[in-house]
Amino acid sequence: MSKLRFRSMVLVGSVAVAVGLPLLGHWLRRSEPQRCAFDGLSIESHFRVIVRGPDSEHHFCSVHCAERWLEQPGIVAVEIMVTDESSGQPVEAADAWFVRSTVTTNPINRNRVHAFRRREDAERHAHAFNGEVLTEKSHPFQSRLSN
Repeated sequence: MSKLRFRSMVLVGSVAVAVGLPLLGHWLRRSEPQRCAFDGLSIESHFRVIVRGPDSEHHFCSVHCAERWLEQPGIVAVEIMVTDESSGQPVEAADAWFVRSTVTTNPINRNRVHAFRRREDAERHAHAFNGEVLTEKSHPFQSRLSN
């Protein structure tokens, strides 16, 4: 093998390593968005619902998906956490205020139920977006929380 050919191969190899390593690192570090356990859609953090069972934890993109998933036979929910849309912080569903309004959180499943930690935030959302604060009877997870 000639010196010129050897140098060319070393140069090409060096360029490939210089370009390839950062791309490989980026690919290895990338994080896929978490997907809804019911319909596989990406989960936006302000609408996340978490249902914990005896041995598992499932994440959902909306109240709608969590409700549909919980309707399946044999599903046991130990804890249901929703995300307060005002702060982005988790709150137990039993302590949350829910509003059904004209705003959809997801155009695919058309979820219109919103969760809030504070009643004032729920009422503000309901007033601003032609909605209603849900009562205990219409609470999305009421049947699961009373068990």
